[in-house]
Formats: sequence, C-alpha cells, structure tokens
Amino acid sequence: MAYLSGNVIAGREKMKLEAQIKQRPTSIEQLLTRENQVLRALPLHEGSIASAPVYPRLVVEAALRHHAAQVVFAHNHPGGVAQPSDDDVKITQTLVSVFDALAIPVVDHIIVAGPRTFSMAEAGLLRAAASHRAGDAM
Repeated sequence: MAYLSGNVIAGREKMKLEAQIKQRPTSIEQLLTRENQVLRALPLHEGSIASAPVYPRLVVEAALRHHAAQVVFAHNHPGGVAQPSDDDVKITQTLVSVFDALAIPVVDHIIVAGPRTFSMAEAGLLRAAASHRAGDAM
C-alpha cells in the first residue's frame, strides 16, 4: 500500500463525511499534489436514487485544470452496503486506465456506506485494474 500523508488521511476522512451526509449517491474527486497535499475535493455528480454516473472526460478535465499529480475518488452507497458493485469496479478500471495514460496515479477509490468504508486500494482492486490492462497490451 502506498504511503499516505496526514493530509491525505485527513482528506479521506473529509470525503467520507461529505459522502455520508448525502441521501442520494454522490461521487467526489480529491485532487492531490505529488507530496500528497490536498489541492481540492470536488463533487463529481449527485445521482438519482440508485446511481451517480461518472463521466471520465469531466473527471480528467478537473484534474488537469487544477494540476493534480494524484487523485482519490469516493462515492457513497446510501443503502448501507460498503462493497463495490460490478459497475463500481468497471468505472474504477476505466478511470485508472485513463489516468495511467496521463501519468496521474489513482491513489484510492473509497466507498462510504454510513459509518463503514471500503477502500479499493486496500482490497487490491486498483492493482488488479493495472495488471488487467498490462495483460491486454500483450
């Protein structure tokens, strides 16, 4: 697991709090410097009852506009299940791929479900996305 500074950990906590208070699915993008300083935490989209679409082009645009060196994503599951859906994993794989092409690491994608959280980085899902892409290139 990558080293996370106090700023990133504090930022993750802030993202969790922001996502917890929403009653509808909400996605957040946290933009970081190379030194793990939080540049901004931006809302990506507030969705309907069951989903919050994520548009990779808009996500990348925000990261480039604010000169992010790294990104962390978070979204909530208002239903209380702190596990990624198949769609969560697919969009994460897409985002990791797009940001890899720009040399901007995706540090984590956190799912917030009330007091519970799920870290895709800690579960190895970000590495799985990267190795899946490497296998496709062969």
